[in-house]
Amino acid sequence: MAVIPDNQAPIFKEASEKLNTMLKSEVEEDARLVQKGLMLYRQGTVHHMKYMVKSIWATVQDVTPVRVYINISDPEESSCTCPAGSFCRHRLAAFFQAYGDVASVSDWVEAWRKPAKEQLNAEKWGLQRAKDLVKKDTRSGHDYDSWAALHFGRVLRKLSKARANRGLMLCPDCSVPIFAVLRFLLLLRSFGKTFI
Repeated sequence: MAVIPDNQAPIFKEASEKLNTMLKSEVEEDARLVQKGLMLYRQGTVHHMKYMVKSIWATVQDVTPVRVYINISDPEESSCTCPAGSFCRHRLAAFFQAYGDVASVSDWVEAWRKPAKEQLNAEKWGLQRAKDLVKKDTRSGHDYDSWAALHFGRVLRKLSKARANRGLMLCPDCSVPIFAVLRFLLLLRSFGKTFI
């Protein structure tokens, strides 16, 4: 088993960042690829690993043994004797084996999966990005400025009607105390936004 020299750790971390951008956790095919590579790595199928300057050579025992070469400077320029034409599970397993000598493979996988997890949670909770909502709603008058003008007008009307009442007044749209809504709208107005 090859031991990665300490001074080579930054090179491996750089390669892990390249893999992080090369493989997208949101893409189902890439997610399966990482899962299979991780499984091969965790099953201990990477053997005869040799570290040479900025490259790794290893044998990965899958259904049949395959020979893997990984260019640490540019992981896309790696090769494997398996029939896969692109980055394969064997290359990932060998990379994980070497990367495990300089950093945590579990931490890399967790960081790699984070965007997909956030997206799944957002979908599960029904959350959408503001820009996506604006794109979907093309009706006239459904933009921020129109909403603010309407909201500001409602708040002022409610204040004038309830002047005699000294209790805490809530906004009819969002149930926030009116003074807080007014403060927010006036603050935005001071930055150049006009509402009425």
